[in-house]
Amino acid sequence: MTFSGNTEISVSINSSGWAWLVGGRKLFIWRYKQVQHARSVFCKELTLPPSDLAHNSDRVCVIPNNSDHQSASCIAVSPEGIVRYWPNIANEGSSVEISAELRGEECQCVVCLPPFGCLLATTTSSLVLLNIATNKNTLTCHLLEPTGAPLQAITVGLTEDDDDFSFYVLSGTQLQKWTVGEGITERLFYQVDVDRMFRESIARKLWDQDSKHLTQFKSWLIDMQSTSNGVVIFGAAVNMDVSLTVSYALAFIDTDIGGTPSALEKLVLLDYQDSYDDELEYQLQNFKLVVPDTKTYSGYVYNKERVLYVPGETEIVDIQAPGGHVLGAGCCDKCAIFFSSSVGLFTISMTQKQDMGLVEESNYDVSRADMASKFDFMYACTLSTSASSSQIQELSMSDDKISRLKGAFLAAMKGNMKQAQAEVDKLFPVGDHANSDIDQVVTSLSKDLIDDYPASDPRWAESRQDPSSRTTSLIILNQLNDKVKAHDYIINFLKKVGLWDKLKEVQSRDTKMLTRNALCEHAEKIQAAIALRTQHSTYPALVDAAIKKF
Repeated sequence: MTFSGNTEISVSINSSGWAWLVGGRKLFIWRYKQVQHARSVFCKELTLPPSDLAHNSDRVCVIPNNSDHQSASCIAVSPEGIVRYWPNIANEGSSVEISAELRGEECQCVVCLPPFGCLLATTTSSLVLLNIATNKNTLTCHLLEPTGAPLQAITVGLTEDDDDFSFYVLSGTQLQKWTVGEGITERLFYQVDVDRMFRESIARKLWDQDSKHLTQFKSWLIDMQSTSNGVVIFGAAVNMDVSLTVSYALAFIDTDIGGTPSALEKLVLLDYQDSYDDELEYQLQNFKLVVPDTKTYSGYVYNKERVLYVPGETEIVDIQAPGGHVLGAGCCDKCAIFFSSSVGLFTISMTQKQDMGLVEESNYDVSRADMASKFDFMYACTLSTSASSSQIQELSMSDDKISRLKGAFLAAMKGNMKQAQAEVDKLFPVGDHANSDIDQVVTSLSKDLIDDYPASDPRWAESRQDPSSRTTSLIILNQLNDKVKAHDYIINFLKKVGLWDKLKEVQSRDTKMLTRNALCEHAEKIQAAIALRTQHSTYPALVDAAIKKF
């Protein structure tokens, strides 16, 4: 897909396994999470309602079909409040369109509110419930009590209390708890000044003072997500009487206390600071919060240029790839998932950092200054998530040595070097004369990689059979660059498990050649394909003619 240079592009990633990208009036919806007995890829393009303003993925809500993992419905809202509903995204022509009657207000976001439909929120915190009728072909709009304050966030996590469902709204300095019951009866359960709680807590923790006595004290509440027992708010503060240093924190609030909260449950400071100026106030609004594990005091904070992991010594990943920007993020199975314009979907797993194994030696530098290396580690995590533990176990139990070596490699990519080394030792015991096939097995593993079908490209959906495919991008040039990096990891894997020094010769065409040279040839073929693809963009007719000739 291509967009003009000034087209605003945004991405949302849902825990149900669906993701969507918005660029102009184009909406692309695809299922990124593989399910058993389903097609590996489902991607659909829809057209958004007309608008004079830029569309955004936050104004789109995909509602999964619980009985069919390959189908879903969708609600999209224009900034002006035109609502378009598709009962089934597979049938673009079946959409229904109504107006939310926003009366000049601007829609900021739409979130799923099962079982009632979706909740539309405006920039001034007006709330409209978009209720899907029983026959699923019509929508009705129900306006909730407006507040008029600027909207920061609505939690996407919901709690069920008997027959009522609760959601939380961060509006201005206030945290609101709403309940919705059967018959679309809503109630504002409570509203509390959460900014006061944040200011009191961070002033005491940073400067050991009462916030009321700080005359040059400023604070910002930036984003909010739900936790297992409440909400967590990402905020910032500066005390200009002391310095222009802006400090960041996660404020955890327990909302399961049976009443209105009066203080923070916990405040976690980020090991990350900025210097205050007028431009920073605008930049703060670009930060977003992701909480993959709602039972821990941790999370990820990101903007277009970087991702920060909290708590402890905050890890910072700068997105430095050419043209690389984080366009959106979400969570699935306690894992934070991000979307970059340069590499597509990727994950960052800090639990793997504790036992990185394979990635540790060649690609991750513990120096906090080497952000490029951290990006490589981030990419390695992306590769490791493409195969589950059960798939690795299945490969390790195969009678085929190539499959078993592939299982060991994927285990190493997940940071489990002990499992990988044990599998290699069983596969090629020391002193076993039957190990003469090491060269052939290693060469086959490398060849399988360079011939690997992309996991998420519908153009190869019918051909791809390997569930552990490592290439996930839809852009051909990115697919090839992915293979270059993955091939580097294979070489490092061979060195790590002691196979590299055992390599001798392998049959190649009609002659023998050093196995290392054969692996080098594989890497060169990928580089040649990259060069060919690059030239094809400039000289398509010439390259196509040359391909047909040979």
